[in-house]
Amino acid sequence: MSPDAIEFCRVFGAFEYAMKRGGFAGNGAAGSNAKANWTSFELVLGEDLFVAVAAMQPVNLMIQRPPGRLTLQQLGPPQWDHPTEQVTTTKRLMRAVRDARNNLFHGEKYGTERDEALLRAGTAVLRKAKEHTAGKAAFAQFNQFLSESLAASDH
Repeated sequence: MSPDAIEFCRVFGAFEYAMKRGGFAGNGAAGSNAKANWTSFELVLGEDLFVAVAAMQPVNLMIQRPPGRLTLQQLGPPQWDHPTEQVTTTKRLMRAVRDARNNLFHGEKYGTERDEALLRAGTAVLRKAKEHTAGKAAFAQFNQFLSESLAASDH
């Protein structure tokens, strides 16, 4: 696995851990699996995050040509669905980061320069989101867990 992929995995994993522990867990029934609630996280983040990352060079590719998704077909094997519209919102940007994660984790896409660039972009988005949440009361617990998780994985 490349250094870019390893760093993306490290930061993404810390993010989801912090979300679940820091007030952004899914709203499933008691006893169901805990999941990161990206929808509530994105709503609290707001569109300021998209504005903050839109001009960042590493994120340019993710905005202009977001990662595809492998989708089921009526007949035959799954096919790649490649988005044709640029990313224009925080919600869609965070979806693109998760798509990059899914493509890497599930082994469907990995190894090309584009894939590596998307992983670098995803890491940049997550790091900017961390900066964007710093000092905001709604993210206090999230930031505490995220900082602890990232520090622990630095060793």
